[in-house]
Amino acid sequence: TETVLCFAEDKDGEVWIGTNEGVAVLYSPRNLFEPNRNYDAQRIIIDDDGDGLGDPFLGGEAVNDIEVDGANKKWFATANSGVFYTSDDGREEIYHFTSENSPLISNNVIDIEIDDESGMVYFGTDQGIVSFQGVATEGSDFNDDVFAYPNPVEPGYTGPILIRGLVTNAQVKITDVEGNIVYETVAEGGQAIWSGRNFDGQRVKTGVYLAYITDELGTSTAITKILVVN
Repeated sequence: TETVLCFAEDKDGEVWIGTNEGVAVLYSPRNLFEPNRNYDAQRIIIDDDGDGLGDPFLGGEAVNDIEVDGANKKWFATANSGVFYTSDDGREEIYHFTSENSPLISNNVIDIEIDDESGMVYFGTDQGIVSFQGVATEGSDFNDDVFAYPNPVEPGYTGPILIRGLVTNAQVKITDVEGNIVYETVAEGGQAIWSGRNFDGQRVKTGVYLAYITDELGTSTAITKILVVN
């Protein structure tokens, strides 16, 4: 198709193109400006049944908007099927919101905007705007101004504990004051989430916990304290 409705460059420099017949990706867009170079434009093929054939991702869908979040994952707004949220390579569906299974008020989604600081995602439809609290935020260049929220974690609180101000895809290890690791994770962009539970899924005991943060190379580090009260 020659009908391009939107495009977005992701954090790997790849260009995602939304058309009236689905999505294509330019994996080497810089080659567009070089003579006799392959710019490697492809559709994403999803082979759910493992027969080696597969179907194009969002094939036949008009894709009105594409947004990339702080974790390099992709949001797709479609004209007829609501909103899709996928892994960074587009091959794993994480969410599919429609007016039938979510508060989305229309399946005709025209625009998506992301608040990079809070992770809030806004969906503009032909019937109005709906928001969704996303997980990923924009990462920092350094582990500066790292903080946890809520802190202290009050008795009865069962929501997520957010650790913010991190470098992109930071490694996070949470320990008790004796140095025992109770949980570890990788940040979604600039934010890590802890449920307040250990590796066995049990609520941790009352006490002070330390979140040790480092970037992928180990050159930017930080520590923040979290008080949990049960």
